[in-house]
Order: sequence, then structure tokens, then C-alpha cells
Amino acid sequence: MRNSRYAAFSPLNTGVLCFPYSHMLNKGEIFASLTFQEWYSWHGLLKEESGKEWGIYLSYYQVVREGKVSYPYRIKLVDFEEGTVRSYEDESPNLKSEVSVEDAPLTVTYEEPGRWTIAYDSDADVWHVYFVNYEDQLSLEVSFSGNHDYVSASPSSVITMGAPKTMNYNPLNLTGLAHRYFDPKREVLKAAVDLEAKKNRSVEESPTAMILAGKNSWFEHQWGNFNHRGFGNETYDRFGISVGDAFMELDLWYNEKGDALPGMTRMAKGENDVVSYGQGAGVCADEILSSVEIGGKSYPVERKISIDGTDFLIRPRIKEQIVDVVRKGIDSWVGWADVYKGSFDGEPVGSAFLEIFGR
Repeated sequence: MRNSRYAAFSPLNTGVLCFPYSHMLNKGEIFASLTFQEWYSWHGLLKEESGKEWGIYLSYYQVVREGKVSYPYRIKLVDFEEGTVRSYEDESPNLKSEVSVEDAPLTVTYEEPGRWTIAYDSDADVWHVYFVNYEDQLSLEVSFSGNHDYVSASPSSVITMGAPKTMNYNPLNLTGLAHRYFDPKREVLKAAVDLEAKKNRSVEESPTAMILAGKNSWFEHQWGNFNHRGFGNETYDRFGISVGDAFMELDLWYNEKGDALPGMTRMAKGENDVVSYGQGAGVCADEILSSVEIGGKSYPVERKISIDGTDFLIRPRIKEQIVDVVRKGIDSWVGWADVYKGSFDGEPVGSAFLEIFGR
């Protein structure tokens, strides 16, 4: 395992898994030592037979270094009951994929020793991904539809999610990995606030593929050679947190050592989408906010997020006018937040772009 911040997660019992998926193919030279060819990610909701519910995120991409092909991958599990995230990342040469067209429910089975299989219930041919890391005894076999807008959950699952047809990807973004999926109506943001409230809810319109439904939160994780801001290799976790009947979105960045970074840059374009630009360091005003007002309602916004066993505390500030937002029909507050590690004592470890959606 390359990064000591991450520990392998415990086995899962058989469960039902629903994957909205995202896929980007971008062949070409991104960095002198790295040819980035393919990147895949899946976001799903797993419900074990015992009734326990997990969020899951799986991502991998293909790299070629000195003529050798390898597949860095990242797996994250969200424990909705505990409100914690467990992560595992590594790199493997043992990855294969095939393409076909069927759509069916998925099951997850853990097999000793260290074999974890995700496969369709039907016998139909499907898109198939399989890789193994024997040293860490981790095995993943993933089957899903590569040909539909969404994969519907089975009756025993708790939500139907999907991926939109259109990818809002900026080809000039040299990160190579930071493409965005946006749904103009943000239906999933409204549906994903509380797990109990949405057990019988179906998201009919194409939600954003980067949303992972959870009890009170969702996350997206991007990772790789994000070196466009001069901090070295970077990753970020994007969290959505329920704030009363609003929803807060937070982007928290790290460098390759796992340290939180001062700020981030975000860009997303679309006719009805957010358009925002910003650099976190030095853009916060002096006034600390305990609440923000959206659509005539006041929302408390200090929050704690647990990431791989470490608590990060979020305290918003009034923004300076360098963040431009264009949105139709959705009330929101956009600004910056100080990010503290462990407690609010001492200096913040960084700042983060913050957006709160009213409902």
C-alpha cells in the first residue's frame, strides 16, 4: 500500500449495489512522464443482507510509465451509521476490462481469503472489470452496464440513481481527471439529505454522477497528478452535508503527503449550471459566519467531517467578490470556509470552497 493514511477495509457480506457510473477516455500526453489513457469511477449504495447500508466509491485509471502499463485505483466506503469514511488505494498491473450492453442488479460477495466480488445477478454479458492485488489480498470483480443512462436499483435497495448523458468536461483542464457531471435541477441534492426520508424516493431525472447518496452526506473523490496549482500531486474530497433543509457542499484538498491544502480551484460550465472560479488562499474576509441566509431562511453552517479517522471542522467566512456564480432557479450561498484539524483551537490548516443549496 503506497499511502499509510489508508487502511484496508473489513469484508462485506453479500449485498445489493447500485452504480451510477462515469467514464472518460482521454488519450494523449498529459505530463512528460505520464500518458493518461482511461479513467473510470463508480458511485453506489450498498445494502447488506443484515440491513446495514454503505456508500461505495471505486475509481481507477490507466497510466503508462517507461513503457509499462499500470492501474492506480482508489476504493472508499462510507459507514452511514458511524458517519466515517474508510479508504484504500494502491496500484496494480492486473486489470482487465471488457464491454457489452446488458443492465441488471448487482450483488457483492466476500470470499476468503481476501476476495471481494461484485457481479450481475443475470447471466447476460456486461461490462466487466477485474483486478487483483495479491500482496494485500484484495480482489475486485465489477460488472455493470456501460450502455445505459442509469442502472436501476433492485427492490431491496433504497434509491434509484443515474448518470447524465452529457459530460461537462473541459478539455483544457490539464489535471486530466477533473471532469464534471452536473444536473441543472440538482434533484439528487434535494433527494439525498436523509436516508430514511428517501427510502421510497426515486430520482427519475438524470442526477449528477458525482453524488453518492448517504444518511446525511455524500462525497466525491478525485485524485492523481493535480499539480496545476504548484502544490505537487493533490487529491480532494468533495462532501455534501445536510444543513437543516439546505445542503452544503465542501471541497477539501490534500497534497501527496495527506496534508490539507489552502484552497482550491473549481470550474464548471453549463447553461443552467454553476460557473465558479476561485483560489482559496487569501480570499476570505475577516468576518466569521455562524449561519448563512438562503431564500429568507437562516442555516447554521459550522460542521465536523471525519475523513479516514481524522476530524476536520468547517467554519465559513464571508467571501470577497472574486467568485462568480451563475445559476437559474436555485437559491444558494457561495463563499469560503476555514478548515481546522481536530478542533477549532489554533490556526486553520487551509480553506475550502463552500456552496450551500437551499431547498
